[in-house]
Amino acid sequence: MNYDPNFLKLGNFFQFSKTVKKLKLGDIIFIDIRVYILLLILYICVGLLLNKNNNAIESNL
Repeated sequence: MNYDPNFLKLGNFFQFSKTVKKLKLGDIIFIDIRVYILLLILYICVGLLLNKNNNAIESNL
């Protein structure tokens, strides 16, 4: 599958939704796996940042 370089721009959202309707189920699952991986990375990063902030707050008390 080829993605357009402007894939993540908001203006192409409708184009993206049209594309999704044409995709095969396997491709949709593949996209979902990538989205889940990105969410997991974000979740870990946010968790680490919150941990650092909590430790800083506790040490200030």
